[in-house]
Amino acid sequence: MSGFVYLYVGPHEVYELFDNIENELLAVFRDDMLVKTIGSVYERYGDNYETSAGRPEMLEIFEFRASGHAIAQRLDCTGVDGATALARLDEQVGKNARIYSLEGTDNKLQARIEPRSKFMRALTPDRWLEFFAKSVPSSELQNYLKDPESSESMLFELRDWDHRLALRLVLLALPDAEVVLDVTDIKDDGRLREDEAVVLASNAAQAIRATGMHAPAVVLTEGRTDAEFLSAGLQVLYPHLTDLIRFLDYERKPEGGVSALMRMVRAFAAAGIVNRIVAVFDNDTAAADGLRVFDQARLPPHIQIIRYPDLALARQYPTLGPPTAEASAGSVNFADINGLACSIELYLGKDILTRPDGSFYPVQWKSFMPGINRYQGEVIGKADIHDAFRAKYARALGKPSTPQDEDWEGIRLILDAIRDAALAAFDGAGSGGHPSRLIH
Repeated sequence: MSGFVYLYVGPHEVYELFDNIENELLAVFRDDMLVKTIGSVYERYGDNYETSAGRPEMLEIFEFRASGHAIAQRLDCTGVDGATALARLDEQVGKNARIYSLEGTDNKLQARIEPRSKFMRALTPDRWLEFFAKSVPSSELQNYLKDPESSESMLFELRDWDHRLALRLVLLALPDAEVVLDVTDIKDDGRLREDEAVVLASNAAQAIRATGMHAPAVVLTEGRTDAEFLSAGLQVLYPHLTDLIRFLDYERKPEGGVSALMRMVRAFAAAGIVNRIVAVFDNDTAAADGLRVFDQARLPPHIQIIRYPDLALARQYPTLGPPTAEASAGSVNFADINGLACSIELYLGKDILTRPDGSFYPVQWKSFMPGINRYQGEVIGKADIHDAFRAKYARALGKPSTPQDEDWEGIRLILDAIRDAALAAFDGAGSGGHPSRLIH
């Protein structure tokens, strides 16, 4: 695309871009982030625009708007993460001693640049973030020379950066700020129409996906219920990431379990599929036993193996022991079931695991696995738990935000672990978001 695009974070204009606007930046946003407003041509462009019938001509203004947290997470999912941005900044400030050296310059120039030179030679990544976070924009041109602590001065250092990486760095300083990409003037041969604006982001994503970039991470689970519930949780908790994290459709593949998932991982690796793959196993004995004999070291780095994370709730959870002479129906004991019996059901929330009498659905101990010397446990009442969670996520998807009295922490833990693994998978994936391609 050509024309002009303006990128803002909070009150700061991070970039004014013109001619050949990169699809990579447009694809950071989503079509559903587009906001259309009506404004005066006079107010936007100045008094060199004529008015008709005594009224100013009105203009459709198109802007992508999203929270800084949403954009930061989308950048992370495409390999442009905070750690990479800081590494680039560290490299940048390391050059400042040479770039801003006054050696060999005449006295007049030295007097002009001395304040900035002194400041930049002493700058560190932490100080950059600190100064930018408290800086305010200036209307004065070339303020970066007069006031080295201004936002203009800080942003001047990023002028040659990949725009996505610069945006990610700014969001480290201003994580709560709103991000705005103004695309009203993106066309240089006429005004942008609404039918063109509403597909800008998705068209950009499709264009770079066709070249192997911006491809979503594919998540494999032990079964269809895991995929269903985690996919629903992603829509509820991180709707802005649904195009970047995809769960395998199990409708045509009913087989599930640890062994089936391991066979699937091996098949993906053998086929040479380059998409980032995250295989997620339950946090139970069966998974631990299966992974014990699974040679993960032979997998390519773009295939990541993780297990559901430990749960605080599971550290003291009711379990049903076998029947004894004293308790023919079995006894209820509290135990730490992390690593023993934490399947997807345990992550659906306290509100879902609570029975009508106020107690939790207990875990029933099942078979003993001698290879790992542990029992495998399984929560009882799975059908009721599943029905309750389906009703819960249906309610949440019908509302703009999740109710405060609902517990989504377990699902959030899993999704965050998946996001981290998807980022780690960039070490082996051929994506344009690969950090090593952005640092230099």
